[in-house]
Amino acid sequence: MNPHSRFQGCLLGVAVGDAVGSQIRSAGDVLHTPLIADAALRVSSRTSETLIGARAAALARARGDGGAYLGPQIAAELARWYHEPGAALTGPSPTTRASAAAMVAGCAWNVVSNPQSCGSDVLLRAVPMGLAYGAEIAPDRGRLAAGVTHGHPTVDGAAAAVAYVIARLTRGAWLGRPLFDEAARICRNDQVRESLTAAIVAAEARADRPRQWIRCDDVPGDCGLSAASAVGLAVEVALCFPGVGTYEDFEAAVELAARIPGRGDVVAALVGGMLGAAWGHGAVSRHFIERIPAALELSRLARGLHAMSGASAYSAGPAPRDADVDGAWSPGMTSVEDFRAAPVEDVIAESAVGQRLVALKKILNPDAYAAADAEAEKVEPKWVIEGEVDLHAMLEFSRGRFTDS
Repeated sequence: MNPHSRFQGCLLGVAVGDAVGSQIRSAGDVLHTPLIADAALRVSSRTSETLIGARAAALARARGDGGAYLGPQIAAELARWYHEPGAALTGPSPTTRASAAAMVAGCAWNVVSNPQSCGSDVLLRAVPMGLAYGAEIAPDRGRLAAGVTHGHPTVDGAAAAVAYVIARLTRGAWLGRPLFDEAARICRNDQVRESLTAAIVAAEARADRPRQWIRCDDVPGDCGLSAASAVGLAVEVALCFPGVGTYEDFEAAVELAARIPGRGDVVAALVGGMLGAAWGHGAVSRHFIERIPAALELSRLARGLHAMSGASAYSAGPAPRDADVDGAWSPGMTSVEDFRAAPVEDVIAESAVGQRLVALKKILNPDAYAAADAEAEKVEPKWVIEGEVDLHAMLEFSRGRFTDS
C-alpha cells in the first residue's frame, strides 16, 4: 500500500471518528441512538487538537528533527487557534484553552502545563507525531506535544503509546497484539500499561463476538474520560478488527467505539486514526469524508507530513543536524504566515531542510499551484526525468510559482 494513503487515512479517520462520535454522544442515549449516515457532520475538539498537532509537526519537521522546534510550534498554533472566532465553542478542552490564554498573556510555552490534567482529548494532538516522526522518535514527540498543556504522567504515557502505534502502522506494521504489546512496553507509565494490557485481554476474550458493544469495565478507569482509559478502550476496539479491513469494517469499528458510554467520541477518533493508518484512506467511508469541513485541510497536511517523513521522493533521507538548520533557515519563522511570506531565495537546494520547505510551501499555498497542477496531469513535470525527481529543476520551476502566491 502507498504510504501516502496511510497518512491520509489516519488524519481523515480521526475526523470521521470525531464526527460520528459527536453525533451519537450529543443525542444522549449512546446505545440506542441511530447513526444517521446522511446527516450533517461537525467536528469538535478532537479534530481541533489533531489540526494543531499536524500544523505544528509540519512546521517543526521542516526545520529538522530536533525537539526544540516542536514545543514552540505547538504554542504558536495554540495561540493562533485562541484568536480564531468561535474558538471557545469549537476548540479544545478547558485545560488547553487555559494554557493557550496563559501563553497569549506572555507566559513561556514550557511553564503553562497543568500537572493535574489527565483528560483524553489531548491524545489526538499526539496522532500527527506518529506521521511526522519514525517509531524511534515519535513517542517522545507525542509526550512533548501533549505535555505542553497536560502534565499528568498518564497523559505522558498514553500520548507516547498513541504516537508509537500510529508511527508503526503508517510504516506498514500489522494491526495485531504484538504492536500493542510493544506500545505497552514503551509507554513508561504503569497505569497506561495496565490499561493496554487489560484491553488486549478483553479483546481476545471477545474474539467470537467482536462487534458486541464494549463494556466500560473491560478497561480500568472512567470510560475514556482520562487518557489512560481512552487509549485502552481504543486498543480494545482496534483489536476487534485485526489485519486489513474494508470501509464497512471501518464504519462498524468507529460506531462501536462511539457507543461507549462516557467519552466514546474520543475513543472513536482514536480508533478512526488507528484504522485509517493501518488500512489507508480507501477504507475511510467517503460519504462521511465529503461532509466534514476539515477534510481538505487534513488531506493537505497529510501530504505535507508524508513528504517530510522520509517516505517520499521529496525527502532527503537522514534528518539534518542543527547546524544545517541554522544555515538554511531564516530567523523568526514561527507561524504558517511566516512560511507563506518566506522568500524563495531562503531555500537552499542542497539541504534537507530546503527540500522539506519546498514540499511544505506547496501544501500551504494550494491556490498558487492549482493551475500548474492541472497542467502537470497532462504532461510529465519537467523535474521528473525517467521517473526520478531532479530537485534543482523542481526548485527552479517552484520559484516562478511561489512568486505568484
